[in-house]
Amino acid sequence: MFSKRLAANNLMAALLCGLASLLFLFQFTTMSKLALFAPAASHVTPARFYQALSRHIEFTAIDAILAGCILVLLGTIIALEIRQRSLGNFLQYALGNHRSALLLLAATSFVCVRYYFGPGEPHWAGDAPQHITYVHLVAQSLAVGELPYWTFSLGTGSPFLENYGFLYFYFTGLLSFLAQDLTIGIKISHALCHIGSGLAMFLFSTRLCRSRRAGTVSGLGYVLCFWHLQQTMIMGRLPLALFYAMLPLPFLAVEYLNQSNRRFTAATGGALALAGLFFTHPGYGTYAGLFLGIYTVLRLWTWRKIGQ
Repeated sequence: MFSKRLAANNLMAALLCGLASLLFLFQFTTMSKLALFAPAASHVTPARFYQALSRHIEFTAIDAILAGCILVLLGTIIALEIRQRSLGNFLQYALGNHRSALLLLAATSFVCVRYYFGPGEPHWAGDAPQHITYVHLVAQSLAVGELPYWTFSLGTGSPFLENYGFLYFYFTGLLSFLAQDLTIGIKISHALCHIGSGLAMFLFSTRLCRSRRAGTVSGLGYVLCFWHLQQTMIMGRLPLALFYAMLPLPFLAVEYLNQSNRRFTAATGGALALAGLFFTHPGYGTYAGLFLGIYTVLRLWTWRKIGQ
């Protein structure tokens, strides 16, 4: 019985790894062709969208084969779940301990944010130009052994960046300096932040709910939330990627305050995380601090009620 379950888990793991690999291949081949498909964005009906798609993009047999293989693997996974509950058993096994649950969520998040590693450069629409400029300035300053500092007067002669701190620019600028490429540095920064946000939410939710299942669902939902991508990459507010990655950490620190042997560590870590939020975006950091205070009061009240 044990050997059959192990074989079923190995088969499901192989299918999921194969599906992840195909999704990456599909991202770099077929999906990259859609980058030039801006004219079809205004076509709202399926028929007009298909007409514009066929007129602007030439798909090949490789695109069809990749799409077919993805559908076959998805169908196989669904069929095995319906007949043998293979996917459910695999997830139950993977969530059996804290480390494997973290690894599963990290791997799944990596597949979900694979678009960061696709070809091309970040767009310069919305608020992105000012932020990319600051990242470039930091990378160039580090290249000559300087640590940059600046005022917030850049941006059409107005204090455009007055609501943004320096932490994102230092972090992404350092990555760009190490990678010797501005685009690669920005992509790595946002991928790490996006994946890290899911892991941070997992730690918080698992601690709060005492359930790795709840933590996994919360972490994956945080990664897949479209507003996360909309605000950072589409609207161009790049520093918020780091803000969202750190946001669950002060709340996680509060959850450790009820342990007498971890109060100092929790208070120190929570203070550093909250400071990081302010150093990334003072405006959003103010709201985060306000809701953190409310959350802390409520948790202290619940712990006191439980203690009684």
